[in-house]
Amino acid sequence: QGGPFERTFYQEASLFRGEGEDTESVEYDLSSQYSNRLDWFAVDLEGEHSAMDGRILEEHTEYVVYAIHRILDQYKESHDTREREGAAASIDLPRSVILVGHSMGGFVARAAAVHPRLRKSAVQTILTLSSPHQSPPLALQPSLGHYFARVNQEWKKGYEVQTSPGGSYVADPLLSGVVVVSIAGGYNDYQVRSKLESLDGIVPASHGFMISSTSMKNVWLSMEHQAILWCNQLVVQVSHTLLSLVDSKTGQPFSDTQKRLWILTRMLQSALAQSFNGVTPMKISNALPMLASKGSESQTSSCPMDWRDDALDRDLYIQTSTVTILAMDGRRRWLDIELLGSDGKNHFIFVTNLAPCSGVRLHLWPEKEKSNSNLPVCERVVEVTSKMVLIPAGPAPKQSEPGSQTEQAPPSAVLKLEPEDMHGFRFLTISVAPREAVSGRPPVAVSMAVGQFFNPNEGAMEVSSQSMLLSTYWAKEIFLKEDHPLAYNLSFAISLGLLPITLSLKTAGCGIKTSGLPDGETGDLDKDKLCKLRCFPPVALAWDSASGL
Repeated sequence: QGGPFERTFYQEASLFRGEGEDTESVEYDLSSQYSNRLDWFAVDLEGEHSAMDGRILEEHTEYVVYAIHRILDQYKESHDTREREGAAASIDLPRSVILVGHSMGGFVARAAAVHPRLRKSAVQTILTLSSPHQSPPLALQPSLGHYFARVNQEWKKGYEVQTSPGGSYVADPLLSGVVVVSIAGGYNDYQVRSKLESLDGIVPASHGFMISSTSMKNVWLSMEHQAILWCNQLVVQVSHTLLSLVDSKTGQPFSDTQKRLWILTRMLQSALAQSFNGVTPMKISNALPMLASKGSESQTSSCPMDWRDDALDRDLYIQTSTVTILAMDGRRRWLDIELLGSDGKNHFIFVTNLAPCSGVRLHLWPEKEKSNSNLPVCERVVEVTSKMVLIPAGPAPKQSEPGSQTEQAPPSAVLKLEPEDMHGFRFLTISVAPREAVSGRPPVAVSMAVGQFFNPNEGAMEVSSQSMLLSTYWAKEIFLKEDHPLAYNLSFAISLGLLPITLSLKTAGCGIKTSGLPDGETGDLDKDKLCKLRCFPPVALAWDSASGL
């Protein structure tokens, strides 16, 4: 009812066209409001056990095709009746339906899309929930496996260009306009495993993808086979996604296949996988907006908030590879990329619980003397704030009164810059907004950021199969030194699906001894309480080859 999600300034998942050096990002605009509603029609299959019998699946497919035609005809009949009565409005009649199927219903939806009697272009978007696509979860009858194989073969042929016997072009692929998204329930779905829900070898990446609910934006949860139907986080996200597929001008789903796939990608996927797994290059464009600095003309910024220019005497110049920010002090930190990024520490990571734009902004600055450009320095500054990626975070602890927080809020965003992203720039600045004035209630305890130049090889460790097996009897301890890389990459020799592990993280120290505080200033607070105030709660992100994040 409230319309689309409010705009945020985190990096979103991108859709890329092409491969290698020809890879380019595809961008469209999302509507700022929903001007049309969706009519929902439910198919009642009377609880028949279609997962056990291929013949029942075929009957369900026939019925769904009939239902699609009946729904589309109903709109035309209603319009014709109103036209005869002189009350018809000049609107585009629906030409297609969006199919949403759960479990075997998802496979039935795909089977209906390649049914020989289905009208052309009557189905162009399919979304499945916990549906097997590769094969039936339990093929008790040969007919079930044969039907799966036959439908999947039709789908493979459907994405091939139609040619004549001589090999010349005849027509586009039959399914060139069909987009499919498979949503898996993850490790809590014991009835249909994620590998069966994959679209690999059936639907090309240009026309669909599989995503686990654990890696779905605003969801981040695994769910049981039936619970995926009523999990509110998932229901809300899917509802917003389907409403976003409707063109406000025509009232119908977008006909452009790439635009529909872009919307599904943007609304369902997180940018985390692309940022950390190196799926696609980050590519910082030199045309990105700049930060207006003192004495320069105001430049358009990707952040809509206008900050006053920081006075130079309030700037801080960081001399260590790690910078910690513990307050919204309205200052700008300067980091020398060449100096701090030496000795192999040529990667930069920034973790914070401050909101991008309103709380913190980051910019790359070129070196004055070594630039061949005639543009002033202020016009060659690149803002990278919008490259921050949202990560799952718990709620920030409330304060009973200003300044009474006892622990930091979990980090909510991360920014990762590779050496090629910083190439040609000499300085990186982190600008922190001043704390907002208290108006009526205590402010939320959100005021921390940590940035670090690091060597990714120093933060990589493989846990052997022997260590994993022995850990079932004796817990294995890994001690990380105080200045350890923020991004620590653990890989396991045995699949965690076969041998699950519990990972606990405890802070051994947080720089209290070297902080320079007088002995009496800490009072009776113990080290753990102070560390909670100075350290983030631990956050672990796990990737699985089948289900993603």
